[in-house]
Amino acid sequence: MTRLLALVLAAGFEAGCEADPLPSRSAIDGLRVLAVRAEPPEMRPDQATTLTALVAPDRGLREGGFFGGAIGAAWTACVDPPGGDPLRCIGREDAFMLDPGSETTCPVPGFPCATLTLPAETRPLDAVVGVVLHACAGNIDADAVPPFCEGTGAEAVTRVWISEAPVNGNPVVAAIRFGDVEVPAELLGISIPACEAACPRFAVSVLPTDGSDETVVDADGARREVLFVAFAADAGTFDVAFDAEEPFEAGFAPPSGEADTRVWVVLHDDRGGVDFREFLVRTR
Repeated sequence: MTRLLALVLAAGFEAGCEADPLPSRSAIDGLRVLAVRAEPPEMRPDQATTLTALVAPDRGLREGGFFGGAIGAAWTACVDPPGGDPLRCIGREDAFMLDPGSETTCPVPGFPCATLTLPAETRPLDAVVGVVLHACAGNIDADAVPPFCEGTGAEAVTRVWISEAPVNGNPVVAAIRFGDVEVPAELLGISIPACEAACPRFAVSVLPTDGSDETVVDADGARREVLFVAFAADAGTFDVAFDAEEPFEAGFAPPSGEADTRVWVVLHDDRGGVDFREFLVRTR
C-alpha cells in the first residue's frame, strides 16, 4: 500500500499549541517557490532534463489573471556542489547557466522552466547536479552574480542525479477531491458558497496514480518509495488529518466573504520525484 506523509504550507496555518507566539514557518506572505520538478528526475550524462518551477506569487500580482504577472527567472547549476549544497554553485568557475524556456515552450504555462544539459567537458557517470532557481516578480539580470532581481525575489534549490541507468520517474497526481467534488483537470478551479464566519472545512484529498510509489532495489533489498504531499494556499487555513492506512487528506477552511483563493498541491517521492497541481477556489 502506498505510504503517504503530509506537509502543510498554508497562509494562516498555525503550528503547535494555541499559545505558541511564533508565526508558522510555512506561511506564504509573498513570492515563493513551492517545488521544482525535473522531467526526468534522473538523467544520463548525455541526456537533457526539463525543470519546471511551481511559483506562488504575491496576491498583488493577480492583475494579470489567475496565474498573475510574468515571473522572471534565472537558473544556476554545477556538478557535485561543495557539501552537496546547490547554493554553493553560485560564483564557482565551473558553474553554468541553464537555458530558460518561454511562455510558449514551458510545459506548464505561467511557470518558469529551463533545460538542463551537462556541458560536453563535464559528463560524469555518477554525480549530482545542484541547481539554483532565482525567481523574480519582475525583470531579472541573469548575468549578475548572483542574478539581480529588480522586484520581490525568491530562491529555491534542487538536485538532479546522473546515472547510466536512471530508473526513477515522477509520481503523478491522478485526481484531487475537494469535499465531494473532483477538481476538474481541464478547468482552473471550483466554486463554493461564501461564508461570513465560522467557515466550514472541506476535505482535500490527493490521489496518486497506481505505481507512483515505485519499487526500489538496493543493497538492503527491495522497498517501495515513500510519497508525501504538501498543500499550500494564499488564504484560508489548512489542517492535517493523517491516516497511514488511507490516502492523505487535509481539511481546508476558505476565507470569509467573497474571494478567489489559490491552492497548490505538491506530490513528492523520497528520491526527488515531484508532481504538482494548482487550482482556484472561488467563494461567492
